[in-house]
Amino acid sequence: MLDDLSLYEKSLIASWRLLASVDPEGEVVDGPHAVTMSHSHPALCNGGGRHSEDLTALRVIP
Repeated sequence: MLDDLSLYEKSLIASWRLLASVDPEGEVVDGPHAVTMSHSHPALCNGGGRHSEDLTALRVIP
């Protein structure tokens, strides 16, 4: 059974995948430590670490 945080994370990643899918430059990278979403519009780039020590894994804007 999913806990609330896991359910939230899965929902958030799904919404990022939809947003990235309409942008030729859009991409979602779901790694073991962090998830990032890049988009051609910088305001739409986003990311999240799975643990506080994983924040260094985030690279949202190139």
